[in-house]
Amino acid sequence: MIDTSKYEGHSPAPWSYTLETEDKIWDEHGAVWDKDKNCLALVGDGSEQFPDADLKLIADAPLLLAEVKRLREELFDTHAFYSTMEQKLAFAVGIKQGLLTNMTMDDLVDSMNRDYHDRLNEHMDGRLRK
Repeated sequence: MIDTSKYEGHSPAPWSYTLETEDKIWDEHGAVWDKDKNCLALVGDGSEQFPDADLKLIADAPLLLAEVKRLREELFDTHAFYSTMEQKLAFAVGIKQGLLTNMTMDDLVDSMNRDYHDRLNEHMDGRLRK
């Protein structure tokens, strides 16, 4: 988990670049960046330097993006898992009402337990790898 408290007090959005050449980018704060987004210099009288929280936020942008991607993937996986459980609950209703005769309630419960434990193991494996 990322400690976001170190970004408190950062400059409010929007942030934008105002001038770009082949090898450098100047932004509205008076900073000069290379194409890899490394800050090369602060230009002008130095009065427009970035607050410390801005520099930390800029430096951690790749980590924050990776965390957003990880959370989206986890959300997608969780949604897929619960969709599967919802389908199996519909099967349970079908079994209970006598509409499905090729499956017993015990078979369905065993299947749901396997799915749950597989999902739990995947989640724990991901946590242990970090």
